[in-house]
Amino acid sequence: MQFTSSVLVSLLAITGSLAAPTKRTPDAGKLEVRLEAETFFLHVPLSNYQADQRFLGDRFTSVNFKSIEVLNGGLATPRCKVIDQAQKEIIAKRGDNIDTSFSDAGKGKWTFKDGPTGVGALKCDPAFTANNLNVQFIAAPPAGDAKVAVNAAVVDPTASSTTTAAATATSAL
Repeated sequence: MQFTSSVLVSLLAITGSLAAPTKRTPDAGKLEVRLEAETFFLHVPLSNYQADQRFLGDRFTSVNFKSIEVLNGGLATPRCKVIDQAQKEIIAKRGDNIDTSFSDAGKGKWTFKDGPTGVGALKCDPAFTANNLNVQFIAAPPAGDAKVAVNAAVVDPTASSTTTAAATATSAL
């Protein structure tokens, strides 16, 4: 009787470890993007080493997605952009970072800044770079043409002091 219960306990322990969830990572040389809606995830496999664009098509025109996660084994390239149905880049946030191009970098998903949004296309390209919109959103209104005052330290290597200059940047968001 004790032998049977020991075997049964061992089988339960093995079964639990087999059923434990694991982090999903793509195969080597593959890039996968996961768009999250309220009730499901859409997995989009892409080519890892070249520019790639996928249109989501008519099946997803009524779906609002709330986040994007780039799965690329923790790498920072390539980066991906999400285009809304009006052909504008969607802005997303991860931690303190606000951007329109998204990478894996082993840091998890990006949440769309303005909430759930309709997605028209997904573009990934090794040439995309981070554009760090953080500075613009500190003082700028969330939409429209915005003028943002930026204080920048200007260092003159021939002078003994640092001067501060004010600059105005115009951003069409």
